[in-house]
Amino acid sequence: MPTRSQKVAILARAGVAVPTVPTVPTFPSRDVSDRERRRLESNPTPQNGPQEDAQHDEAVVDWNKQVDDLFAAYVMSRAARSLCEAKEAQQLSQLRNANAQLGQDDLKAGHHADGPVAAGPEG
Repeated sequence: MPTRSQKVAILARAGVAVPTVPTVPTFPSRDVSDRERRRLESNPTPQNGPQEDAQHDEAVVDWNKQVDDLFAAYVMSRAARSLCEAKEAQQLSQLRNANAQLGQDDLKAGHHADGPVAAGPEG
C-alpha cells in the first residue's frame, strides 16, 4: 500500500487536483493586541494553544481522508478502464480469429476475395 505522500504524488501525476496539506497556524486564531502580535512575529517558534493544535489535528485527519478517498476513486477508475480495455481486446481478438477462419473457409471452398478461384490450365 503506498504511503500518503506516494498517493499524493500519483494523483498529481495523473492530473487529479489534490487539496493542500493543512499548515500549522503561526498565530493563535483569536484576536490579539498589536503588541502581542509583534511579540509573536518576533518569536521564531509559534506558541499555539491546545485549541489551535486540536483544529490543526482535525484538519490533518480530514485531509488524510480526502487523499485516501481520491486515491481509492482513482484506483477504481483505473481498474474499470483496464477491464474495459481487456474486454475490447478480447472482442477484437475474437473478431480477427473469426475473420481468419472465414478466409480459410473461402479458400477451401474455392472462393477468392475477388470471386471464385479460376480453374487451372487443365481444361
